[in-house]
Amino acid sequence: MSSYMWKNDKHNYFQEWIAKLQSSESQDCELEKVSENTISAREIAKNPDTSPEILQELANSHDVTVRKNIAANPNTPPEVLWKLGEQFPQEILNNPIFDLLLLEKPNLVKEIPSSTLKSILKEDGVPISFLTCAVNQWDREILLAITMNPQTPKEALEKLLHRDNIEIVEAGQLHVNLAGEMNEGWDKVAKDKIIKMADFDKGREEDLQQLYRLGLIPEFLSPYLKKHGESLHIISAAEFYSNPPEKFQDEWLIARNHNTPIDILKQLANHKYYRVRLSVALNINSTFNILNQLANDPDYRVCHAVASNPNTPASLIEKLVTEKGNIIICHGAIPNPHSSTSILENFLTHSTATIRLAAAQEYLHRHPNKLPKVLEKFAAISTHYSIRFFALLHHQIPAKPLVENSKSTIWIERYAIAQNPNTPTDILHILAKDGNRIVRSAAKYNLQNRQ
Repeated sequence: MSSYMWKNDKHNYFQEWIAKLQSSESQDCELEKVSENTISAREIAKNPDTSPEILQELANSHDVTVRKNIAANPNTPPEVLWKLGEQFPQEILNNPIFDLLLLEKPNLVKEIPSSTLKSILKEDGVPISFLTCAVNQWDREILLAITMNPQTPKEALEKLLHRDNIEIVEAGQLHVNLAGEMNEGWDKVAKDKIIKMADFDKGREEDLQQLYRLGLIPEFLSPYLKKHGESLHIISAAEFYSNPPEKFQDEWLIARNHNTPIDILKQLANHKYYRVRLSVALNINSTFNILNQLANDPDYRVCHAVASNPNTPASLIEKLVTEKGNIIICHGAIPNPHSSTSILENFLTHSTATIRLAAAQEYLHRHPNKLPKVLEKFAAISTHYSIRFFALLHHQIPAKPLVENSKSTIWIERYAIAQNPNTPTDILHILAKDGNRIVRSAAKYNLQNRQ
């Protein structure tokens, strides 16, 4: 499809063609095939004569190559460039229009969305003036991205040392242009940092203990962790027990009794006092119909008891955890032998650390050979620094999450990847040029060992 079509004012034709293209691309994604339309779109996206309007339309393509070509096209409107720049920062920097925009707008750094700016600042080809200007930003991720770039000048790094964020100051201090190369002793400095991190993370001490019991924390850290129990404390329904008011004592005892007839349990499942209903939910003689009724109970403690009852089928457990989503209910479901593997796998990325770790314990109990999968799930967590870090540090983690996290703005995570034996060689070569002196030393050492 040649450029004469839009030159002859056939925009309506392209609107129809693009709609058809996007529809076919959805199917191609499923079939893992590249259609004729997609090949045409890639050529059009690359063509410097393509109009800005068409490029803007094609920017919503499902095809990665189409979007990548648009990011490199000098006819692409700036707002589209900034939208694509987070995924294709090098194409933006190599785009001839970038230098022109920088000349026209010396404060261009202020106009670029923070997510795209962060990606651009990590690239080798970013202008030094751009890095120097970005130092005046206040976004934590942007400032940490500056400390990753080996080109960041000393003057810019010195400005970062005056920030009130300890993480930013430390990353600045460890930059090779400020502190110099580190040919030896880097491993000890990194370990001291890990020890300090574990000591500082007081609010997550129990999480660290469980990570250690799961075998996810290196042995050198063990002396700095207090020894607790042998297993993670999972809330049990028994914890909700206490003697009910005297007037409900009889019903409560009957509801708990395993010899109570089902007809009586059905009646007690409608009792106005929640502890009586909870006792019915825990009773191993309660039928599916009773448990199904109590799964809709307004009190989350009753639902927790249903989730933990070994008579509760997998379908009902899944309904409870997906529709209710209460942390207490999830805790009840984890040790239930009827909880499916898929439920446990979903819990591995739960927003609450205790759920993730308890699920990992149960999951690995059932599937001892699935540690790499657990590590991969943990590495995908964006809300818990220490769990993600120790996953990236572990020698059984697959290569994929190591690649995906290799541009983390947190230098200790990049160190974990740089020292990992499973990190692909091409990623190590990139990390060997990292702005952080410890990260680059670890990567170089890893490369030397492979040679």
